[in-house]
Amino acid sequence: MKKDTDKPTPPQLQLYDKLVQFPLFQGISSADMADIVANYKLGFRKVRTGESIVSAGQRSVMLLMIAGGSVEMKRCADNKIWEMTETLYAPYTIEPHRLFGLNNTLEADYTALTNTNIIYIYKDELRRLIANFEVIRINSLNLMAHSVQKFHNSLTQRQPETLTARIMRYIKERCCYPAGRKVMKIKMTQLAEELNDSRLDISRALNSLCQQGIIALQRGTIIIEAIERC
Repeated sequence: MKKDTDKPTPPQLQLYDKLVQFPLFQGISSADMADIVANYKLGFRKVRTGESIVSAGQRSVMLLMIAGGSVEMKRCADNKIWEMTETLYAPYTIEPHRLFGLNNTLEADYTALTNTNIIYIYKDELRRLIANFEVIRINSLNLMAHSVQKFHNSLTQRQPETLTARIMRYIKERCCYPAGRKVMKIKMTQLAEELNDSRLDISRALNSLCQQGIIALQRGTIIIEAIERC
């Protein structure tokens, strides 16, 4: 029979409610959560509006989980031909695929749009969690498999027939989060080169998307308020 001291305390239950929102901790029991809180190091950080969270090129040494608030993510192509800005909302995990493997540097800048709460776990502590909890181990494998499957599925998709559909696919393929506001900066001549079409046709297609209310245009900038509706 369990003692009352074995029951999760209110702070543990609050942390449990936060962590189970993230794919890595889905399906974990309250008893295991009590064990994690008692024996593993989880860090907590509050970031004020406008403050930087992490930057592109910074080494990934911990798992960063946005537990509350909204964040702006900004990333660029290697050759700087485009820049994508996305609005992300909690719960969101920042680039978990960068923790392990050959390339451990982050690919984007992250800035708090509102006061933001972050839960972080250093890499060594994450290894312990993966080794000692089967649920977390399976979830981490599922996350890696999902990333690989998503990439391979994109290679087999049929190319859209219309230029407007090709433009939207080009934008979506460069988004990390499949919902929310997107702002892409790219020159029209560069977009035409990327899609192997003329600048005039690109201009007409963009204006058509604008007239349909799908995008808004500014100089060298394409704005989509809610890409999940496109």
